Amino acid sequence: MARTARLRSVAEAQRLQAWADCPGQIVPADFAHFLYFGLRADAKGRLVFIKEYGLQRLMPFFLETFPNAKFVFQVRDPRDVLASAQRLRGGWPRNMFGSTRRMLARWDLDQRFGLATLGLLGRERVHLQRYEDLVGDPEGTLRALARFLGIGWDDGMLAFHETPAAKRRSQQGPAAFVNLDKPLLRENFGKWRRELSAGQVKTVEAHLEDLMDRFGYPREHDLRDTPIRSVQLLKALLLAPLEHVANRDLGLWQQDRTIKRDLYRLDREPLLPPLKYPAVS
Repeated sequence: MARTARLRSVAEAQRLQAWADCPGQIVPADFAHFLYFGLRADAKGRLVFIKEYGLQRLMPFFLETFPNAKFVFQVRDPRDVLASAQRLRGGWPRNMFGSTRRMLARWDLDQRFGLATLGLLGRERVHLQRYEDLVGDPEGTLRALARFLGIGWDDGMLAFHETPAAKRRSQQGPAAFVNLDKPLLRENFGKWRRELSAGQVKTVEAHLEDLMDRFGYPREHDLRDTPIRSVQLLKALLLAPLEHVANRDLGLWQQDRTIKRDLYRLDREPLLPPLKYPAVS
């Protein structure tokens, strides 16, 4: 409810609260339909676009609840992802993911899931695009996306920063929203070349070289089948504890803290009776 009030309006948050307060058990699919299609008075006939990070946790639910949904798979250079993660927290060893190793594992998991979804559902249901193409050629990239979604082109798609909602969120939202009231940042890629050390670049490329090649990201170093690659893999592993301490994040082995946090919010009553082991003879 708090997120709805912050991102949409207090009136919509109150409508959502009233719906949730109705007697009876809340069915997640019904809740999702009301949230996306029933909450706004003008939602009927509109296209709903959901930006969801870590979709692999919810894909079965989305496919069951919205069987005709299409998916936009957007990939970004992992070196820029690392540079951005460090910039938002003040620079190395500060990192919004806790450590470089965790960031690399998360990027790898997300892209492999995207590729698996593309392979399973096909290009009629999954549209692949690069972040760098979106900011470098916004009109061309968005026109291709609009054709995939079956909607017409509108010049207002490039004037998103002029809307009252964008201005409000840039002022009231978290730090990541600060640029919402500005035009598209056309040069917002390749910053890793200035912000990452040569060693950091080698670490990223050693971990993710196969996927980087597949998505068309030229590598600075060819470490395949070289001893340096093993050194970089080990380096990320050894530095991870120090980075986690610097980030005050001691969940060293938890790759996705969101899952753990969400589970603790649920009813933790055991779902199955205690297992009984046979006596040891």
